[in-house]
Amino acid sequence: MDAGHFLKGMVMDGVEANVAGQFADRGGVLLTRPRVAAVFWGEGWKAEAQALTALWVEWFFVAVVAGAFLEQIQNLYGRAGEPFESGTFAGAVRVGDRRIARVVTDAEIRRMLEEWIEGGIVERPGAGTLYFVYPPPGWVVECSEGSSAERLCGYHDSFVTAANEAVYYAVIPYPDVPACRYGLPVEDALTVSSSHELAEALTDPVIGTGWYEETRGEVADACVPRAGEALHGYIKRVDGFVMQRLWSDAAGKCV
Repeated sequence: MDAGHFLKGMVMDGVEANVAGQFADRGGVLLTRPRVAAVFWGEGWKAEAQALTALWVEWFFVAVVAGAFLEQIQNLYGRAGEPFESGTFAGAVRVGDRRIARVVTDAEIRRMLEEWIEGGIVERPGAGTLYFVYPPPGWVVECSEGSSAERLCGYHDSFVTAANEAVYYAVIPYPDVPACRYGLPVEDALTVSSSHELAEALTDPVIGTGWYEETRGEVADACVPRAGEALHGYIKRVDGFVMQRLWSDAAGKCV
């Protein structure tokens, strides 16, 4: 699991962690030409307000996978001979689920992803495919790192299907708790968490094998404020969307 964007409710010891060693490229797979597919899971996304929020997230992906955010990833973490290149947004699907209040585990999310792939609901995974799963308001996501009822704001991971296909995915729970709202409107909170997981899923899709540092974790984990610390130094607006800053070893700060 991505221990970093367990985020501990945006209270990970980000500042102290920034003085640790430099990030190292461990040579594992990178998603250098991303193709992002979003899944809005559950009936809760049908309400007008949530439908508009989902549309905002779709626009976010259209902008970031081919814009300045990806250029920054390349500038900070591109490999010689294996650059990050402009990606694509494969689109979004709405998958109904009539249960009103649910607790979903990471194991169930993996199982559902595999079902959606085999059933043709989402496209089959390719070299750069990255699935983002968005449970609706009121659902609780649980994984080994914690619960979205507390301070789990998002995570990413990977697995291999029964058909021997590698699946890279991120899960962004709806920010029902203040710790995952960051004092922002819902749509901005979702893009902050999504940008965090997008950056890390591209640069370290199999956790600990790409760009990683033992103390700080992944490249967005070093730019998470501590409890009570101002958020503005850790987020920025790129292509019209609020995103998390990323750590730069060269600059010695979040950029």
